[in-house]
Amino acid sequence: MISWITRNSWKVVSASEVGITHVQNNVPCQDASKHVVDSETLIACVADGAGSAARSDEGSRLAVEVFVAVSNELLKRNKSGSLEDITSDAFEEARKAVLTIAGNDPQDFATTLSGLIATRDDIAAVQIGDGAIVVDGEVVLDSYTDMYANAGDYSNETRFLTETDVAPVKFSASDKKVERVAILTDGLDNIAFDNNGYERKPHAPFFDPMFAWLESSSEPENQAELAGFLASDRVRAKTGDDVTLLLAMR
Repeated sequence: MISWITRNSWKVVSASEVGITHVQNNVPCQDASKHVVDSETLIACVADGAGSAARSDEGSRLAVEVFVAVSNELLKRNKSGSLEDITSDAFEEARKAVLTIAGNDPQDFATTLSGLIATRDDIAAVQIGDGAIVVDGEVVLDSYTDMYANAGDYSNETRFLTETDVAPVKFSASDKKVERVAILTDGLDNIAFDNNGYERKPHAPFFDPMFAWLESSSEPENQAELAGFLASDRVRAKTGDDVTLLLAMR
């Protein structure tokens, strides 16, 4: 699953690849991503369906679709609206959409969600569950940001969009022109981050070449290189999980 768009100031590429353990167990890729660019505004979202949930691939796909669509509509309807409010509303609408199709089986559609809006000078982001959002070389949201909001009751347990008492962690900044954005699922944790206790920093030897590649890429066909990298032996040697990476720069 790959997508590519280049308009005006933003260049964006994303890809999701099934993990090797999913291949071995005949399980589909449960990650999803979606983005849209309008002039100088970027809306982007990544979701990671729970590995144990029977239909989490459907949940993750619907979540990113609704988050991006609602964010886009709210921005067009009220261009002066708070980005933090818009991302919060879009998060809640994505949650409602997934719960609606889930009916009496919300756990079957369990998924994380990491969503972001960046305009000319402002940025806002929301997240539930694991994964990470990296802005200009700094981690702004991930599962270490707020352990109550993103972690479950037990070690290595995460929270999901479909839980009844769920509330996202948030990040926002005004008068800040963002240059580079990366949103990724936790399958890439061992490659993309340097870990020091509860503090995680982006691993420069991972991110710098990725953005250098994106900057030099001019043909949509080059997106296949990202998908190929995510499905490569180098990545699969570090993780058996599905992997998703969305990169954006201007």
